[in-house]
Amino acid sequence: MKWNNLNSTLIYPGNVFVVNKPEPAKTEKPNNKADQKVEKPTNNSKDQKVPSTSVYTVKSGDTLSRIAIEHKVTVANLKKWNNLKSDMIYIGQKLTIGDGAKVETPKAETPPKEISYNVDQLIKTAKNQLGVGYVWGGATPNGFDCSGFIYYAYKEAGLNTNRYSSEGYHMRSYYVNTPKVGDLVFFEGTYKSGISHVGIYIGNNEFIHASSDGVVITSLDNAYWKKHFEGFKRFY
Repeated sequence: MKWNNLNSTLIYPGNVFVVNKPEPAKTEKPNNKADQKVEKPTNNSKDQKVPSTSVYTVKSGDTLSRIAIEHKVTVANLKKWNNLKSDMIYIGQKLTIGDGAKVETPKAETPPKEISYNVDQLIKTAKNQLGVGYVWGGATPNGFDCSGFIYYAYKEAGLNTNRYSSEGYHMRSYYVNTPKVGDLVFFEGTYKSGISHVGIYIGNNEFIHASSDGVVITSLDNAYWKKHFEGFKRFY
């Protein structure tokens, strides 16, 4: 806050911040050649060079996973370097990207506590809605949109959650490399840029979701959905 002249913790999308305050380098001019010394680097880890960093400006359609893949780093390190508590990013946001993750072995992410819903009940509830029509903003068996379907199915399975958009559920979950039945499946760039659709993974490379044709089961090998696939995630 001091480095950026902030009087409160309120910040806005697009703000640019100074994130470190290096000490001014001290240079001493030797009095004569005899005083000049060349120090050889030691093996002490404290003397090792800090990995170089770069700054990336978030653009429309970006996600942390896409940025991580592009720069050959991990999502976990992107969040660590930028002190991100969720996967939500904003157009114009400046992200610090370092080289360290290129040689690090990413740690497996685990939820902070055991899941609070019944996976079997989740899948049963979801499949019982097959054929229910699409309704914009719908979150009942009278009609669903994609995020309303997520809200209803997980709520019926015991998850205490509020009704969010697909982006809202995206920022309340974490990425997993190997999906399990009951995980979330996100897609981007379908009817708008960024995260725009979500479904439930049911195994066998399939997911159930409220599409424009109603609640259906679809293969992730489907050309359209494969093109827009963003990632698997799991509720915190």
